[in-house]
Amino acid sequence: MKAIQDDVMGVLECCDGNKFKKIKITLWGKESIVYLNIRGDEHTPIRPNQYMAYKELCDSSFLPDVENEIFSYYLSEVDEFRSMYGPNADQVAPLINNKSELGMLVSPFSIIIPENDRHREIDMLFRCTWDIDGGVGVRIIDGAVQEVGTQHVAISG
Repeated sequence: MKAIQDDVMGVLECCDGNKFKKIKITLWGKESIVYLNIRGDEHTPIRPNQYMAYKELCDSSFLPDVENEIFSYYLSEVDEFRSMYGPNADQVAPLINNKSELGMLVSPFSIIIPENDRHREIDMLFRCTWDIDGGVGVRIIDGAVQEVGTQHVAISG
């Protein structure tokens, strides 16, 4: 991988046209280091909407909505997962009363800013205790959470 210096995003590692760097985000009161992936190809510069999405990410104003939406998603799915896990349900998919408890169940690991000429798009990927294979994905369009589900939501674009 080669490194480039971007005036807005700083030092980025480049591989197959995608640009990467580690960033810190705070969710559920916990700071995490995640991989940021700016999608593209070798011959395409970072697009204006990608810069705007990055600035939105740095502002972090939508993160409380991400927390709330993942909490709602968890509450809608927890009974199904609890029935699948039987005696282990309390460890993998416990009953929780507020969104702050999600910090022990969900952890972010990747944020993708895809090429999108019409919208500012941010896709977030999370690991979670209750769905090891599918995880959690969140799609944010123009600063608003549009969809929450398995990671497929965020990577199927």
